[in-house]
Order: sequence, then C-alpha cells, then structure tokens
Amino acid sequence: LKQTDDAERRRVHSIALAAWLNYLLDDTNDGTESMG
Repeated sequence: LKQTDDAERRRVHSIALAAWLNYLLDDTNDGTESMG
C-alpha cells in the first residue's frame, strides 16, 4: 500500500508541476495576471 501511495503522490506531483510550468509559459503571452 505504501508503494502505491508514493507512486500516486509522485504522479499527482508531476502533473501539478507540468500544469504549473504550462501556466508560467502561457503567462508570458498574456501578462494580465503575471505573478511578478
């Protein structure tokens, strides 16, 4: 159970990281909601 839990957490984390990077790349085009 612990192995599957770690794998699931790692999968969710990688998805969240990819979404965050995608957001950052999109943000350069828009500029209306930049976090800088």
